[in-house]
Amino acid sequence: MWRNIPYDIVHFALASLYACLFWVAVACCALMYKSQHFRVTWQKAFHPVLIVGTFVRYVYFLIQPFIMEDNIPMSNSVNYLLNTLPSFLFFTDYLIILFLWAELYHFKDNGTHKRRLRMFFYATMFGMYLSVVVLYVLDLVFDSSEAKPASEDITVYENAIAWQLTIIYFLSFVGYVVYGGLISYKLHVICKRSPKGVAAVRKIQILALLVAVCFTTRIVTIITSTRILDLSAEWWFDGAYYSLMEVLPLLLLILILHSTNTKKPADTYPTLTTEKYLC
Repeated sequence: MWRNIPYDIVHFALASLYACLFWVAVACCALMYKSQHFRVTWQKAFHPVLIVGTFVRYVYFLIQPFIMEDNIPMSNSVNYLLNTLPSFLFFTDYLIILFLWAELYHFKDNGTHKRRLRMFFYATMFGMYLSVVVLYVLDLVFDSSEAKPASEDITVYENAIAWQLTIIYFLSFVGYVVYGGLISYKLHVICKRSPKGVAAVRKIQILALLVAVCFTTRIVTIITSTRILDLSAEWWFDGAYYSLMEVLPLLLLILILHSTNTKKPADTYPTLTTEKYLC
């Protein structure tokens, strides 16, 4: 018997949204594969990570009504993993864009800065995923509680994962604001007479503002949920939060990046080539 109909409807709707986003990501990946832009290295990581993240999020929201109705037995640690893993995957895509902006700003013909930034990117990804995998394993091993869609008894390992997400959101917020502003100014000076340059600056500003707002909201939400009040206990919260703070930003990110891919270069940029960084 379905006892929590509003909650169930909201989470089935979220599952449908992420299913749509999953197929949009698959379609964009297929289009990239057929185009010359797929030869750009970062494309080979960005789209598969996005596909995996949206699929896991879809599965998570699809099973929440059944967990709420006690139809699916699952440990809370597994449920927490399904809830938080997509956040790290989506963060990886945001970080890819941020490091591409850093490459663009620190552009040098000798490639020194590019190699250093890539090494720092790989080290950052390795450190982040190593630490979160260790925390997931510890949480799975030492937690035997039954799953609850809104966990009332968050473990110390889950609390550590939540704080790790808070820190990376904050650092990414700073990075997007700083490099978004720096690149916007640099491209405005270099390409101010180019319509394509003006469009590139506008896209960077939109992305930087979008990420700043969403990441700030997520930081506040995580701190509130872990320290003050578990907002996800409210039936309506997940629907508003994830649709506005995750689905919408990811969809806009895909549309902005893909719109750049579908247009052939109309101008030649002096000194800097932004096409491969924005496509």
